[in-house]
Amino acid sequence: MADVFHISTGAARGVVALPQIYRTDGIQARQWAAISAWGVRSGKGPLRVVGVLSQRAACRQKSGCPNTDNSASDARDQLTKALAGDSATRGTVPLVASDMDWPNLPTSP
Repeated sequence: MADVFHISTGAARGVVALPQIYRTDGIQARQWAAISAWGVRSGKGPLRVVGVLSQRAACRQKSGCPNTDNSASDARDQLTKALAGDSATRGTVPLVASDMDWPNLPTSP
């Protein structure tokens, strides 16, 4: 937990987290919430979460991704709920919800 916390927020004041929340079952959101709670309980403070990253658009482009095709809003809702479930991290709200896809690359002649 210490290493993940460090690279996600703890390395410097300007470092912020944009967790990947791909899974539809919410496990990744709960894992990130646990890392944030660890930071609080260790005296380092919560993760500075700016948002979440999902991959629904990319999954739709490549024939689907069973159980890992969260939409951006579902990913944000999952993380918000997971963070609200612990008094140490309650009130932390991811602002940005981003969904990635595969770029439209030009084809070779």
